[in-house]
Amino acid sequence: MAVDASPARKTFTLAVFFCVNLLNYSDRQCVSGVLPQLLAAKTVDLSGGVITNAEGGMLTTSFIIVYMCVSPIFGYLADRVENRKALVIFGLALWALASGISSFAPSYTYLLAARAAVGIGEASYATVAPVIIADMYPPAERTAKLAVFYIAIPLGSALGFMIGGQVGDMLGWRWALRVTPALLVLLTVLGVPFVHEPARGASDGAAGAASGDEGGAGLGGWLRDVRAVLATPSVLLSVFGAAASNFAIGAITVWVPTFVNAVEGGQAAVEAAGGISPTLVFGGVTVVSGLSGTVLGSVISDKLSATLTDWGAESLVCAIAMLGSAPLIGTALFLATGFDSLLPFWAFVLVVSPPPFPFITCTRWLRAELPLAG
Repeated sequence: MAVDASPARKTFTLAVFFCVNLLNYSDRQCVSGVLPQLLAAKTVDLSGGVITNAEGGMLTTSFIIVYMCVSPIFGYLADRVENRKALVIFGLALWALASGISSFAPSYTYLLAARAAVGIGEASYATVAPVIIADMYPPAERTAKLAVFYIAIPLGSALGFMIGGQVGDMLGWRWALRVTPALLVLLTVLGVPFVHEPARGASDGAAGAASGDEGGAGLGGWLRDVRAVLATPSVLLSVFGAAASNFAIGAITVWVPTFVNAVEGGQAAVEAAGGISPTLVFGGVTVVSGLSGTVLGSVISDKLSATLTDWGAESLVCAIAMLGSAPLIGTALFLATGFDSLLPFWAFVLVVSPPPFPFITCTRWLRAELPLAG
């Protein structure tokens, strides 16, 4: 049975997972940063020439489909295997390999297959790391620690936009896609093997919920988990809400750099700003909105949870924030097509860029709603 770690080792573990999550979203959004190059005949060097908008969108869609399909598998394993850290290392190794191979793709088909395979590696890591963090800290500290982990979403996304845009402009899109795999290999070798792996459920007073307890392993355990999920309306509603949110978020993050390049007046605005790349601006906007949204959302949720115990403060804050952003992003897109300057567009995107706060609160909320596996 794992023993409790020192505060220093817990902090080291959280820092390593933060850095991995940073590279996670950097790798995802790097594709968005280089997408304008892949769509331009003068810069693309894939056999078959320039790719279409639909093919460009499929680079992210294929990743998401694979990620969605294999995540339940790794979630099941994470609830039952003794060595969860091994799952993380496996996922990171596969992720780095697939992402690195994508930069050498000779054709669009190879590029698409490699980016889809990245979803397997990321699913392995993304389903395990938050659970390990939650097991390290008691409920009173958990939201703050998960906030640190998930704040890597806007920071990593911004880094990905910047790497894709800036490195792509200087060295080409292939070199842009090689940055995060190289950093990930270093982190996997030098950091992940030394992280702390707490006993499953330790911070909830349920240590020892090991694999196979009470018949939790095998098909019977999996079916019991499925029934528990289907019987919990809050979980189902959270899944549907997250799917709808990510449907919009995915389109925004993938296509904003290309949209700014294509919109009427976009290039003029870029030149007027001294040639600053749209990916650089969008990266900065993502950092500011993500950091502020995470801090404000966490503070507001913690304050309200003390008085709205029967209403689910976390879910209310998530719903109000996302619902309020919907008309604003529509306004932002309208302004960008109606003004020569893109400043109004960036101003509205700054307000509505999705922070990682919903991931934090829903993780805490759903953990309380569902029993520990096993």
